[in-house]
Amino acid sequence: MIKQEQVIEFLRLKQESEGGYTGEDITKLAELLGVSPRGMRMRISYWIKTNKKFSQFIYLRKEKPPITLFEFFKIEHGLESNPIQVN
Repeated sequence: MIKQEQVIEFLRLKQESEGGYTGEDITKLAELLGVSPRGMRMRISYWIKTNKKFSQFIYLRKEKPPITLFEFFKIEHGLESNPIQVN
């Protein structure tokens, strides 16, 4: 059986460290709890609809982005300051 408190703690840590959780994180959590990734996703989807604690977490996407948010802002700033710059 999947315990809500364990999942909440896991998602809270991901939220604090990475700004949200990904599909890869759900798969890792499912392995830790000994359930299928599909079952874990379905349970989290249900809890998001029925438990306000889960609605605070942000689902980023299926996989982690290839660049960090800091790298994105650095690129964006470079393009704003010199749009024809080539790196």
